[in-house]
Amino acid sequence: LQGDLAEAWREGTTDYATVALRYALVDKTMERDSGRIVEGSDTPTEATDVWTFVRRPGSSWELSAIQIT
Repeated sequence: LQGDLAEAWREGTTDYATVALRYALVDKTMERDSGRIVEGSDTPTEATDVWTFVRRPGSSWELSAIQIT
């Protein structure tokens, strides 16, 4: 739903970026044979987490850490 850059910095030649991510998710457990929901629901809920990415010289951005809020 939304991603905001919270912080970006460099340590030596390594870049870091922290992003606050707000998203919607459906959390449910279903019975395999019948397809019946046994826990949770089909109703989306919103969550916000903080993800930190790292990029070393010559490489792509990689996920380094997730802070669940």
